[in-house]
Amino acid sequence: MVKKGFLKKTGCILISASIILTGVMFYGSSTSEADLEEEPVLQEIAAEPVPGAEVIEENLEPEREILEEEIQEAVETPSEPVVEEAVQQPIVKADASDSTEAEYEDGGATLKKVPAGAGEDFTVPETVTRIAQDAFSESSVNVLRFAGSRGGDQITSFGTQANKWPANNTVVYCLGSTSQEQSVVSQFFLARETETRHITIYYSESDINPPTPTPTETYALQYRLIKASGETSGTIDGGTTTAVPTAPVLTVLTDENDITYKWDEKAPVVTDKTYTFTFVEQASSSDPLVTITEEFYDSKGVTKVSTNVGQANHYKVGIIIIPVTHNGYKVFGDTTKYEVTSAATQNVTFKYKATGSTPAPTPGGNTEGGSSSSSASATPAVTGNQPVLKSEIDSSLMAKYQVIEGANQTIVRENGPVKIVCNGEVSKLTGIFVDQVRIDPNRYTIASGSTILTFTGGFVKLFSIGDHIVRFEYVDGYAETILRVTEGKTTTTVTYKVSSDGSISAGHVKDTTPKTADGFDSRYLLCLAIFMLGAGAILLGNQRKLEAIISGRNDDE
Repeated sequence: MVKKGFLKKTGCILISASIILTGVMFYGSSTSEADLEEEPVLQEIAAEPVPGAEVIEENLEPEREILEEEIQEAVETPSEPVVEEAVQQPIVKADASDSTEAEYEDGGATLKKVPAGAGEDFTVPETVTRIAQDAFSESSVNVLRFAGSRGGDQITSFGTQANKWPANNTVVYCLGSTSQEQSVVSQFFLARETETRHITIYYSESDINPPTPTPTETYALQYRLIKASGETSGTIDGGTTTAVPTAPVLTVLTDENDITYKWDEKAPVVTDKTYTFTFVEQASSSDPLVTITEEFYDSKGVTKVSTNVGQANHYKVGIIIIPVTHNGYKVFGDTTKYEVTSAATQNVTFKYKATGSTPAPTPGGNTEGGSSSSSASATPAVTGNQPVLKSEIDSSLMAKYQVIEGANQTIVRENGPVKIVCNGEVSKLTGIFVDQVRIDPNRYTIASGSTILTFTGGFVKLFSIGDHIVRFEYVDGYAETILRVTEGKTTTTVTYKVSSDGSISAGHVKDTTPKTADGFDSRYLLCLAIFMLGAGAILLGNQRKLEAIISGRNDDE
């Protein structure tokens, strides 16, 4: 008969065990796939009996009994005492050759003898002025040093030594010697140097560790010629120099076609062992003559305050003239830039209006090319100090800049404007290109803080659906990025990679599909079975108790 309450207790234990086991399994299953790959798998190897081990054990039994008997006899046999006999050793008196101290005479002025025990490295004190005959004959010295700042110059006599001394490859330190090869020490050792016996004498620290000669750096000069069209017409070899060049030897050059070029001081120098200076083609007297007039108005742009008429200057055809910046004024009106045509004489007027209280205008402008006299020309600034032309991209530039904001973005064509930021300086910017076509500045705005480009909403609507390459071009490099234009909302993000050489390649579409379980863990069925078994045990116990009550038996007896 089952003991009273056994089924209830067993059921509770089984239910608790199923709950605990389920929790452990659930916690273990939550471990990430990466963690599971990193954790080592430990396997328990069950110790199973090796077939035939009993036979081996029986064969070794006689040998084991013999070995135990021998060990027992060794322990019981008393060891005989060992009597040590004292052996009287003769006392040997050390002779002078075992000494490690040198011998001196005349109060330390004469070095008499250096024993073999003194070692291979010996220093002659500064108080010694004479070295006796055979002082080193029995020594093993092969490194000889002379103490003090005189480097052995105080030695007045050096006695003859045995022919075996000095040995081959002996090193002598006469650091500080002023007479050097004329000293008594130097003459002694130089006279004993032969084809088979080499002696090295050091007179200074520089002899021991000679300074590494500094190689003479040579820099090549190269002159890059830029035509008025913005194209590179070629380069001229400027020779070499041993000094770091900061400016070219010549500031004005004439090529084989008698075209004059002037050094652009603001253009960066390209360096990589070769220093390349940029020269820009200059206008000649046969080029169009342009007169620039500046008109200054009040803040409402109604009342004219003053007029500045500049002196006529020659410009190359195709040059785009940008108005000079004046403090307290901004350009307004229809003419915000001017492109030089082929006409012989041309006139252009730029209008300025005050941004606050009307200041007095600065005659001649305040940027490069301007003049302080009222009769001088107010030469407009040129973007990046370079001609701004409607031309193709400069394929000779390197991809040295990067797009730091808005790179490889996907936009909806109707949701302009579009902002892209490059880390190049605005002062060096020469143009913005889309698919290798220079974009009219009216289509975008440029702000400082690196180069902040904003395409207007109207211009963005003109883009065709698909990928477009946006190029920031500077006087010394460029940066490119992808601009993907779509009709509506996109759901897939495609990444692009801009390599170090400036080329752009497609990347991979990021898969954001969530991972799901591959199947159901069968161990959960075991937990469920244990739980059901425990519940059944409890129900069975209650049923028996109920039957006992009905039959009139008392479970408490």
